[in-house]
Amino acid sequence: MKLYKMDEKKFAGYYSHHLSYALGNKLTVEEDFFRHVWQIVENSPFCKPNKKSTIIKK
Repeated sequence: MKLYKMDEKKFAGYYSHHLSYALGNKLTVEEDFFRHVWQIVENSPFCKPNKKSTIIKK
């Protein structure tokens, strides 16, 4: 997956680009997009288990 090979400094722009695309094409709402990305990160083989991880609610 491209994301795993990406320089960490580019994450914000990558996230913003895909969020803008999804919102602009009415594919999702921002909160659902965030939750989806959060799940990908938590399920990543590179993510260390952390019992303190929680989804931030607005």
